[in-house]
Amino acid sequence: MNLSFKYLYNKVIKNLLLVIILGQSFLFGLFAIYFNLRSNRFQEFVYLADAFLHGQSNFYYLPPSLQDTVFINGKYFWPQGIFPGIILMPFVWLGGILPWQSYLEIFLTLGIFYLAYKIARVRGYNKIDSWWLGFAFVFASLFAAIVYYSFVWQFAMCVSVLLSFLVLYEFLTKKRYFILGVLSACLLATRGTAALILVLVVLDLLFDRAILCNKKLINLIKLLGPVLLIGILIFWYNHFNFGNIWDMGHMQAAIEPPSQLLARAKYGLFSLASIPTGFYYSFLVPPSPIIDSDTLHLIPPYITLGQPVGFFYLSPLFLLIFKADARRFYIKLLWFTALVSTIVVLSWFFVSQNSLGSRFLIDTLPIYFLLLLEGISGYKLKFWHYLVIALSAWFNLYLLFTIVLL
Repeated sequence: MNLSFKYLYNKVIKNLLLVIILGQSFLFGLFAIYFNLRSNRFQEFVYLADAFLHGQSNFYYLPPSLQDTVFINGKYFWPQGIFPGIILMPFVWLGGILPWQSYLEIFLTLGIFYLAYKIARVRGYNKIDSWWLGFAFVFASLFAAIVYYSFVWQFAMCVSVLLSFLVLYEFLTKKRYFILGVLSACLLATRGTAALILVLVVLDLLFDRAILCNKKLINLIKLLGPVLLIGILIFWYNHFNFGNIWDMGHMQAAIEPPSQLLARAKYGLFSLASIPTGFYYSFLVPPSPIIDSDTLHLIPPYITLGQPVGFFYLSPLFLLIFKADARRFYIKLLWFTALVSTIVVLSWFFVSQNSLGSRFLIDTLPIYFLLLLEGISGYKLKFWHYLVIALSAWFNLYLLFTIVLL
């Protein structure tokens, strides 16, 4: 009788968790679609795709906003990776200049959710927990800083996260090095800092004792060959447009606000001196209180986004990355890759404004996700895990609404 009751209880709980996660996924998906379609400004990759279709690298038609563009010799250029523009070319060719970033980001996000689910399944989680973890990545983590926006900067990060997850899924399953090389090359042509995920794949190959030296060399060529070819193409593109193979135009871009022009002039694009600032804005900044200046009391909606909110305020579940067993070689590789990528990202000069979090750290988020999967005891979620995921998602959405309301 007790066994029957326990079986019935477990089945009810399982079905309840399934209903909750399906309902939440649907609801938050609607919010994401609404905000994506609403944020149809800053469609620079659409204009870049149009420029490529006209056989040029500078804008053929000028976008409504010239923020972050580079003006050289009477022409305007876009100083970011070219791959997002390339994938938009068929859509622009078919339908012209429309907010394709907004439309496509919806499907990219679905792909990211699915890949997070699949990776959790590969690591041993059951189907319901894997769905919760996919939801946690998309809506209850720093990724929420881009899932509700399809501006040009967020769109590039959405593309890079999808590519990063494709790299990780291939790495954890079939491990075909040429495929990994092609995906990494696409990452390099999207966001160079996101391509640091290649460190994990290279080190795993070099330290794999089961692979003979000559086979390692062949696999390295398969892996790094596509990356090298794309790297050469990027050098040529930079030299042709900006006169410097190392500069994608960031040093000449018309960035805002003025404080970041001063920061770029003082520190350059990447600097060790920028790491303390990057660490503070990426991890330590809490939500900003809304205070009545007369009474000094909090007033609705009580908190909002003044500066980027620290990573663990948005993603408290990710504190479990520190529980991953660092004695295992696989975990050591993950931590080394995460640290290299995090240090590079923190050394970037720019401080995000009015953002849910420091979105540049999203380049490292897929590696953090792997560490999270390893930090959860027994590869099984408990009640408090579900609770933290749900509350985090609603908290992140609440912060977003405070921007809209204010």
